[in-house]
Amino acid sequence: MFNNFFNFFRLCAGWKLFFLIMVIILMIITFYQMLITLFAPCFGNVFILLLEYATLICLGFWLIFGC
Repeated sequence: MFNNFFNFFRLCAGWKLFFLIMVIILMIITFYQMLITLFAPCFGNVFILLLEYATLICLGFWLIFGC
C-alpha cells in the first residue's frame, strides 16, 4: 500500500520537475522575444509578451511552492 503511494508521489514529483523545466525554458524564450520586441516597439506585442511572462512567473512559483 505504502509502496504504491510512494510510486505515485515519485511520478507526480517527476512531472512537476518536467513542467518546471519547461516553464523555465519558456520564460527564457519569452524574455528574449520581449527584448527583441522592444527594439521595434508595438504596444500590443509588448503588452502581450509582458502578460505572458508574468503568467509564466506565476506558474513557476506555483510549481515550486504550490501543492
